[in-house]
Amino acid sequence: AVSYCWGDKNDTTEVRCGDGTITIQFNLKAFLLPTRRKRNTTSMLWIDSICINQADPEERSAQVRKMRDIYQRATRTLIWLGPEGDESTGGLDFAERLCNAYLWDMKATKTPRMWPLRRLEFSTLWNKGWKPFFAPFDRPWFARSWIVQEAVVSEDA
Repeated sequence: AVSYCWGDKNDTTEVRCGDGTITIQFNLKAFLLPTRRKRNTTSMLWIDSICINQADPEERSAQVRKMRDIYQRATRTLIWLGPEGDESTGGLDFAERLCNAYLWDMKATKTPRMWPLRRLEFSTLWNKGWKPFFAPFDRPWFARSWIVQEAVVSEDA
């Protein structure tokens, strides 16, 4: 299953699907392009805007009632925050440094602590790391109430 923000409903594009084309929002295409699979391999994605007939209010309503079940039963839920931006690569690097500092401290002290960051100290690198670390949390995906059932109930999000 895929958890993402649809984006602007008027910002659409067409993509090939089987022998035809379907119209999707540009944000979804931005997700699909880098996740393309090799030829002659099969993978299945459940994407609400494609799998639910959005033009049929009855079907849409019935499917919305099944969403929790869909995400709960998904083998994996891929969360798409959107294209890279806000120095997100730097934020991920910083998160990795935080994790490594935590693991180093746990190994050295044999005690898990909430804030074992003395190894990083307060260097310039440390101070520059916080802004890109938190920037992804400002993305629209985190403002959606649906993330609770899409991410939290998923076994592997």
